[in-house]
Amino acid sequence: MDQPSLIRVFCYGSNMSSKRMTTPKRCPSATFCCIAKIVGYKLIFNKISTDNSSKANLASTQNTSDIVWGVIFNVPHSEKLSLDIAEGKGSGYEEFTISVNDLEENVINCQCYIATKVGFLNDSLAPYDWYKEHCIIGAEEHNLPLSYIDSIKLIPGVIDPCLERSEKERSIYKI
Repeated sequence: MDQPSLIRVFCYGSNMSSKRMTTPKRCPSATFCCIAKIVGYKLIFNKISTDNSSKANLASTQNTSDIVWGVIFNVPHSEKLSLDIAEGKGSGYEEFTISVNDLEENVINCQCYIATKVGFLNDSLAPYDWYKEHCIIGAEEHNLPLSYIDSIKLIPGVIDPCLERSEKERSIYKI
């Protein structure tokens, strides 16, 4: 059976930012599909990163009032391995097929990276300021609900002690 030429990926963290998602080390040919939501989940920042901070994650609550908004990108199959590497697939994040709803409540099956293994989770870590900015920029870029964007802004973050990394991460937004 042939592989599909495009894979739908639900992004709920820093990859909501088109500029972040389409960096050369990720998926330079990825294209925006639509915004979507997954019901019964909360956005948390507890995935341990190699940079000693936390990254975004999905936590199942089974509560229909909990919603995580995100962005679906169409990723060329030829760039999927690069995304797997950038996301640390197998080193914290695992890939799942999930069902999300678009704004018209159509169900869309997507690939998604979620950290579930205890050794890769730490609720006491915080995201770096630049990482949180990627998430907020992506949410604002795609006009996610303002209350949702505000909830991301309220998540405590920390200043990255590595100025070089911080500047590199923010450089994708400079013209």
